[in-house]
Amino acid sequence: PDFPTGGVIDVTKYNDGERGGSVKIRARIQKADDNKTLVIGNVGIHEPSTPNPQLSIHPNPTCGKVTISTHESIVSAILTDLSGRREEVRLTPTGFGQYTLDLTPRPQATYLLTLTTASGKTHTVRLLKQSDIFSR
Repeated sequence: PDFPTGGVIDVTKYNDGERGGSVKIRARIQKADDNKTLVIGNVGIHEPSTPNPQLSIHPNPTCGKVTISTHESIVSAILTDLSGRREEVRLTPTGFGQYTLDLTPRPQATYLLTLTTASGKTHTVRLLKQSDIFSR
């Protein structure tokens, strides 16, 4: 099944890996071209911190563009890869409090997106850019 939220995992009944535990994962599962292999994609990222009701980014993970929704205008966006390379990126406004960020040309990786709003608040969100094999 394909879940527009990008996937969810529930480990509340994991049982520390002992027999009888269970893990529920919602993800996009597709058959590979050989018709014998399953490709599991779009397993979502869960941020353990308190969710920010003023900021929404989806889909995450993504194979291309993400939509950013916020109650404030964004004045700065910096994308950092896990090797520490920082780059100021351009967000495309699509409406009041709505922006898109195109990650299509970037390699598959985990990134940190740091957004600064007009009021000076800073929000950092982890983004997962997946290979486009998962978008087929």
